Amino acid sequence: MLRYNKKEEVDNMFEWFAMKVLRLLPKTKIVRKLFLGYVLIILFPILIFAYLLYHQAHIRFLEEYMRNRQDLIEQVNSNLKVDLTQVESVYQLFQNDQYALEYLSGAYETAAEHVYSLVKYIRPRFSYVYTGNPKIVAIRLYSTNSDVYALGPEFGDIDELVYNDPLYEKVKHLTPGKGIWLYDQPEQKAMPVWRYYQNIYTESFSKLIGIMEVKITDEVISGMIDKVKTKPDDSIIVLSRDNQLLFTDIEETGRLNALKRAAADAMTDGVSKYAYLRDVNLLGNSINVEPLAIKIISFTSGREVNIQRELQWFAWGGVLCLLVLSIIYYWIATLLTRRILKLAKHMRNVDSDNLSKYEDTSHDRDEISFLAVSYNAMLQRIDDLVNTVHRAELMRKEADYKVLQAQIKPHFLYNTLESIRMLAEVKEAPEVADFTHTFGKLIRYSLSNDQFETTLRDELEHVRNFLTIHKNRVGERLQFEIDVAAPITSFVCPRFILQPLVENSIIHGLSKLRRQWLLQIRVLETAGYMEVHITDNGLGIEEDRLLVIQEMLEGKRELNRFQTTLGGLGVYNVHERIKQFYGHDSGLTITSRSLEGTTCVIRMYKGGGQ
Repeated sequence: MLRYNKKEEVDNMFEWFAMKVLRLLPKTKIVRKLFLGYVLIILFPILIFAYLLYHQAHIRFLEEYMRNRQDLIEQVNSNLKVDLTQVESVYQLFQNDQYALEYLSGAYETAAEHVYSLVKYIRPRFSYVYTGNPKIVAIRLYSTNSDVYALGPEFGDIDELVYNDPLYEKVKHLTPGKGIWLYDQPEQKAMPVWRYYQNIYTESFSKLIGIMEVKITDEVISGMIDKVKTKPDDSIIVLSRDNQLLFTDIEETGRLNALKRAAADAMTDGVSKYAYLRDVNLLGNSINVEPLAIKIISFTSGREVNIQRELQWFAWGGVLCLLVLSIIYYWIATLLTRRILKLAKHMRNVDSDNLSKYEDTSHDRDEISFLAVSYNAMLQRIDDLVNTVHRAELMRKEADYKVLQAQIKPHFLYNTLESIRMLAEVKEAPEVADFTHTFGKLIRYSLSNDQFETTLRDELEHVRNFLTIHKNRVGERLQFEIDVAAPITSFVCPRFILQPLVENSIIHGLSKLRRQWLLQIRVLETAGYMEVHITDNGLGIEEDRLLVIQEMLEGKRELNRFQTTLGGLGVYNVHERIKQFYGHDSGLTITSRSLEGTTCVIRMYKGGGQ
């Protein structure tokens, strides 16, 4: 037969949950991991610590509250003992009163003598006592001599005490100097009536002659109970020495029985004490009134104790501490995750056509910054390798071009063009002769020199010949200016870096214009760089197309998106050749405005290529 084990089931559930968390943790994103770490490392420990600290503070406060309440009740008990002692001291007046002793011993034979002594000497003593101690309701003396007249209310018949056999048995066995407090069993929910009894003897204490009974007002005990009840809704239980219920203000029987059981377990061992009765959520304080042989237990609700003010600063301090720690943790976690996610996003966008460096703007010197530096170094190395491949490809194309050049017999072409020029001069056609001469120099530059490098002066001269041929073709529609403001005779540059850009300006920018064509070429020298500006007044480049060109030149676009049916490979080749030849920040930049023209700027590092 299988037995149900709740503890084993809880352990299995906890183990299952822990294993599931461990399996999911490697697949969880870093933000969730940080959040889980915050919950487990910061939030839970702080909440547990705050709960334990709050619990300890709550217990300490209750302990302090009950101790102060106990001190107050003990003070009330001390005052009651003083009042009872004053009542008990009445005995000395009558034990030392000669007339009272003579009256109780039966020294008077006639009724007249009894009345005279009572009125003349004894009754004034009673009046004095009543006046001096308002807590005393009545005093009565009982004579053990049956011949003594019981003249009331000062004197009573001893038979009244003898008839109450239990009471008389307690009183007659008192030793000299000892008294006893007894009570009448009250009605339900009524305060007991307390009386003090003590035996009176002859002057030599050789013979018992009477019993003194002093009845006190019920305000003595009820007043004490009112002082013990520190709050209006406090509850009171008065128990006798043998734990019999004497008085209570609790009306519900079930609640009364529950409080009696709780008090019996924690507080009825004969010692005044206080305790927190957790089962009923009450604070109990008890005192033993030794002269009356009773125990008074006061109950007050634990909920009624105002601990908010005591623990208010503690609670707000804990909340503020948790809030500050959470904000600090969130700030640190956000900084870390934001940088990591930004780096991861950049990594996802990197490919063979986009090797732009990652820009870490945090300026921190931590592991993430070191990772970013290493990552950028890797990208730079990859970019260098890619450029090496591009350079090899360009060299291959250059070799193919030279092979193509070799297929044409340069000297045959030069001689043919020279024959045409001379024939034009013989026929008196100078324009044809000049055109042929210029075209010959253009062809000579393109085919005769097998060097990859040239000077910027020769490159500009080649462009001038190229533009002259175009001007002969279109006439006055084309105007061009070449302005050189820098030493270019010995400045080395790659061949054919200007002609493709000038040709693009004519074909794509100027050919569709109806107005005058204007092309300006300016050579400037700046700090560390030589710059060539090629500006036209053509149609310009569309904004979307210009954005694609600029992103391609910055390495943010793939080449296949840049090269269209309208061309574009020549611009890219010029840019790459300049970068490879000069290094640093050398390269090509293009700016344009629709219907206003385009400007191409070639920037060449003066320390490179020379």
